[in-house]
Amino acid sequence: MTATRTAIFVRADDGRVVARLRDVAERKIDVTVFAGSQDRRARRLAAAADAELGAISPDAHLPVVLCPDGPPRGGIVGALILVVPTADGTAWQVLYPDGRIADAIDGIDPEAIDAARASGATLGPVGTPPSPTAPRLDGLTAIHVASVPKTIDGARLPATVAVLRSAGGTVDMLTVPDTATRAGRIRAGWQLVRRAAIDGPDVLHVHDPELLPAATFAAVRGRCAVIYEARGDLRATARTREWIPRLIRRPFAHVAGRLENILAARVSAVLTTGKSAAITFASRGGDAVCIADPEQESAKLIALYGRLTGRID
Repeated sequence: MTATRTAIFVRADDGRVVARLRDVAERKIDVTVFAGSQDRRARRLAAAADAELGAISPDAHLPVVLCPDGPPRGGIVGALILVVPTADGTAWQVLYPDGRIADAIDGIDPEAIDAARASGATLGPVGTPPSPTAPRLDGLTAIHVASVPKTIDGARLPATVAVLRSAGGTVDMLTVPDTATRAGRIRAGWQLVRRAAIDGPDVLHVHDPELLPAATFAAVRGRCAVIYEARGDLRATARTREWIPRLIRRPFAHVAGRLENILAARVSAVLTTGKSAAITFASRGGDAVCIADPEQESAKLIALYGRLTGRID
């Protein structure tokens, strides 16, 4: 039987799991991640990569089991989907309860992926991750804070606010005045975050890295759910800032990047515009979600707010 679909999977116990997930994210391929039921890091990574979670975990989307030693005695049990080695042990196969067989690739094998694509195969996870449930946000209050005025003027933030308001949420935006100096902008931004937290919204959503320390303090105090939106690689961007003396740009960028990772792991969620960045934050302890386009991924955005406020599990 010729497979028309090739499943790609990674194992959470693979020491290269983060690099492998980044690779598939760059190739725009979804995968299945196999993990144990208590592996919280693997669940974070799967969520960040929009990957299906394998059924060794009770949180799995489908009853999928990785069987590295071959099918269990007696064949396929019940409705389980099995990923097993081929007879010659050189590759993997997906065995479906109805008798179908599909090819599988363990991790990232560029040659195998290219060959599968050349044969016309559809690449993806073993199953299909469920679409996010988008609850109504009636009664939810959220405050977005930005220390850079152009953040408010950009297309992304207004789109995010429009999506949340369309779901029933009450959303306000706060930003630092255009006339503020760089030091004054940071100070004023922290004051806005503090004021927003005191107002007691359900969600506090900050958009600039200089606001992260103040946002983390609000998260630790537990007054509201806190989202940090990371829009780029802070280490890389810090190296290009002309206001930072050239001699200290590299060490400054390194310290800033480490501090961002430490603090981001203490807020409720990190929202990124790319999967690779989300996987990086997840690998370092944070709950990360990639939303490249708030309008096209409105259900995912609303689901994030719903999950953080207890409207969905």
